[in-house]
Amino acid sequence: KPWQLSSEVQSQAMLALYNLCKLSMVRQEQAAAHGIVPCLHRLIVTKSNHALHPLRQLAIPLLCDLAHAGPIAREQLLAHDGFTFYLRLLSVKYWHHVAL
Repeated sequence: KPWQLSSEVQSQAMLALYNLCKLSMVRQEQAAAHGIVPCLHRLIVTKSNHALHPLRQLAIPLLCDLAHAGPIAREQLLAHDGFTFYLRLLSVKYWHHVAL
């Protein structure tokens, strides 16, 4: 499965994606159109060795930014239960400012 890469490759890919997309709504929209939403969601909710995945620190802000990227990104968020994700994120004090 593509999301079961080695942790080093996964870390490097996530850092590259984060840096490419953080300041570019066009790239965020392209990433959403090419299937990044379910991958980010998996990183955020998956537990590894009974702890949350360390890359969720990058995945959460990137997923939240997609809500502002454009119609394709919002469509993908809705298709992959993004609304429920945002509601849950609002209940976590550390992340609620990012979700807004």
